[in-house]
Amino acid sequence: MRQILKNFFSSYRNILLYGFIGSVGAMSDVIFFMTLIEIFDENLFVIYNILSYGLGTTISYFLNYKINFKIKNKLGKRFLIFFLVAFIGLSISSVFVYFFLSVLSFRPIVGKTLSLFVVFIFQYFVNSRFTFNANRF
Repeated sequence: MRQILKNFFSSYRNILLYGFIGSVGAMSDVIFFMTLIEIFDENLFVIYNILSYGLGTTISYFLNYKINFKIKNKLGKRFLIFFLVAFIGLSISSVFVYFFLSVLSFRPIVGKTLSLFVVFIFQYFVNSRFTFNANRF
């Protein structure tokens, strides 16, 4: 059983760590988003989404390059690419948050959480193949 788990982890190490690190970033994102909703005007949820998403993305980048992909070169260029991917993810997230909250009238926590699942799939695919690929730069 131990060998099976070891093989599984070594085969899927990057996506598992990406998911865990993404969860840390996402939790930071959601906590900050909900804090802003509670403290300020609830109708500014798209602005809060942008701010909270930026925080979660920054945390995710630093943890991914240090712990997961262990990339040590061209960090500035990779950071810009990561944020470009994140900006596209933010756009996707904002559309979903708007749709879930304004059109479907979901509670903010539900709409925000659902949007994160969609963005995770997109960002892992792009970041693992481009941003953190050691052979790209």
